[in-house]
Amino acid sequence: MASSPDSPRRIAIAVVVTLALTAAAVPAVAAVASWAFPAPDHRYQARVVCGKNGTPAHFCHLQDIPRAEFVDHYDAARHYQRGVTKPTGAMYCDDLKTAPLADTPIADPLDIDQVGRWRVTWSVKGRRIGDWAFTVAW
Repeated sequence: MASSPDSPRRIAIAVVVTLALTAAAVPAVAAVASWAFPAPDHRYQARVVCGKNGTPAHFCHLQDIPRAEFVDHYDAARHYQRGVTKPTGAMYCDDLKTAPLADTPIADPLDIDQVGRWRVTWSVKGRRIGDWAFTVAW
């Protein structure tokens, strides 16, 4: 006796097979997606760059116009604070926003008015997320 196409047994087998194929496909799709769109190592990246090529550096010349580069890999237009400590110990802070597109670095010029050892710190919602020391020379 052949079973009809609408028999409960055939429907149950079809549901089980569909669920098994779906369960096998989810990890495969997740693996392909993580390979195609890798997540950044860290959410934020903060550093000082010198010169036109924007190379991260711990030593800059005054004419290189040192800039504080910051990026949020997940959110666009993120509010953050940047504090700059001068060689004399005096400090100034700025309230800034990241680039209009997430994962896009923005490098704001620093107000460098003397040679010596400088330190830049970055904070988001009061939590320090970056720190960079560098020396400025003639």
